[in-house]
Amino acid sequence: LAASNVPALFAGKPEELRELELRADVAHVNPYALGLLRQDTVSHAPLSFALHAATTKIDNGYTTVKFDSDFANAVAEGEFDPLTLQQTFTNLVAKRLPTLPGMPQYKATDNKMNLNVYVTDMKRVGELLGVDISAREPLMLVGKVNDPMQTADISVAAPHLEYSGRTFGDTKLHIY
Repeated sequence: LAASNVPALFAGKPEELRELELRADVAHVNPYALGLLRQDTVSHAPLSFALHAATTKIDNGYTTVKFDSDFANAVAEGEFDPLTLQQTFTNLVAKRLPTLPGMPQYKATDNKMNLNVYVTDMKRVGELLGVDISAREPLMLVGKVNDPMQTADISVAAPHLEYSGRTFGDTKLHIY
């Protein structure tokens, strides 16, 4: 299934897809080729992961998306459309940093979710995002996002973080 065909999978058939489970083992991914990055900044070292996504309802009903990989594990649960998750996180940044250069516009979604993320290899995440970031210990993120209310309560903790040559110890960030 090509990434560009995913919306077509859901088009016009929500009643047939109320319970959906998707599993994918990805051996190599290029985020630039998928349109996730604006510039080809990734080293193209093999980036592999397993993705498990499950939902009980597509039309903004209760949804669970689980991501398991060799560099991170994440769970998002709540009332959200899996195809608009990226927009929710874009909204989160756009609302709090509206003058950030190149930031896409805020577009409302009906997404409400709880998040739990455990990143064991920030260098791999940095490769995906095209930034120089690493950590000696896992990064943890726990929180809630309510896009219709434009609210968030997210805590991020990283005992040791290196970003663009700078070292940060006992890093804690609270986004609300």
